[in-house]
Amino acid sequence: MPSRIAALTRHCATALPRALAREENRALPVPVERFACNPALMGDTVTLNRAPVRQAREAIATQEAQVKVARAQRLPTVSLVSNWGRVAYPGGALPAWSDFATNWTVGAQLSIPVFTGGRIRGDQMVAEASLLESRALFEQTRSLAEFDTRTAVLQLESARAQWQASAGTVEQATRAYQIAEIRFREGLSTQTELTDSRILLQQAQANRAQAARDLQIAQVRVALLPDLPLSVGQTGAQQQPAPQQQTVPQQQPQQTQPQQAAQPVVLWRQRQLLQS
Repeated sequence: MPSRIAALTRHCATALPRALAREENRALPVPVERFACNPALMGDTVTLNRAPVRQAREAIATQEAQVKVARAQRLPTVSLVSNWGRVAYPGGALPAWSDFATNWTVGAQLSIPVFTGGRIRGDQMVAEASLLESRALFEQTRSLAEFDTRTAVLQLESARAQWQASAGTVEQATRAYQIAEIRFREGLSTQTELTDSRILLQQAQANRAQAARDLQIAQVRVALLPDLPLSVGQTGAQQQPAPQQQTVPQQQPQQTQPQQAAQPVVLWRQRQLLQS
């Protein structure tokens, strides 16, 4: 039995480094360098070209047209009227074809809004108020778009810096694992130290993959920035924690009846001892 345990120990000591050194266990390089530092992939960061800003600008044009429509209601209206037909005045029950005569009237109508009860003035005030609201909304959207663009660019720079910093961490972890593998092969360290080095290397590689993923997301977001909605100013309703109900601990009722029932038995036992 001890010989089998020793054989298994030697087998694990030689098989573990070989298994860890296989090609499928080695981390593949993440292809991020081809666009990580490419400024040509930067999207259009002009604030006025953002889709929400363009939408707000078109809303201003629409409200300006509504103001013109409201003011045009004060202008007089001229219309031409023309009627053409054939009429007959028969002497009997049914007219003959020769009894019909042509009737053609042409006229013109002029309508001037003099007494409207303040309707035109009210419509004009509503249109002007909507125009002021659209202009204020445009300024707010432009400010938010500028802030959102600056935030996206800063996030891209931060993700790129994290990606570049993770390269050194992976190199250090790889070098430490190689040293631990040599020490384990020469019998200067334990299997636990080799496993810890391998775990640290995998953790560094996972952090680099996460940094690459963050860099790709930030790069794509900046590239699609003109057509994306604003991501600032959209705060969800914070869920307030439910008030904790104070529970009063219920005291268990004291069992006094068994104690009261046990007292006569104790007194009777004491009397028997005294009599003996």
